[in-house]
Amino acid sequence: MIIEIITAISTLIAQNNDLTVYIQNVGKDFERPSFLISHINSATNDLNMNVIDNNIFIQIVYYAPWDEYQNVDAVNQYNMHDTLKGILKKGFFKMGDRAVKIMQLTGGPRDAEIYLTLNLTITEQKQDDVQPVAMANKLIFNLKEE
Repeated sequence: MIIEIITAISTLIAQNNDLTVYIQNVGKDFERPSFLISHINSATNDLNMNVIDNNIFIQIVYYAPWDEYQNVDAVNQYNMHDTLKGILKKGFFKMGDRAVKIMQLTGGPRDAEIYLTLNLTITEQKQDDVQPVAMANKLIFNLKEE
């Protein structure tokens, strides 16, 4: 489910600009400006016998471009911050035929990047790991008297 959430967020971002979106660290050769989307943490909460609530934290990092003096382009950084908040302001996004609730959006510009943390909630049916086995419909007893 995590990769589906990251893909859905990547799609939202890609629909609003043509910058590269990374879903894993690539080291020193990444492009600026670009995005990195990563999973931070997850927790589950039982709502009842059959349903769980998944609480997932995803971080979006925007690497702003440098100006000619190797300083961050602050205007670009603030504009992108507003753009990202605008993309996510509905409070949910679609993941296939499901909706993922954005419970909280925190963060902002810090140094040469923007760090936004999404606190997401998605409710789902519990899945049994045990495979069902066919029940016997006939018993044969061989009883001997000794």
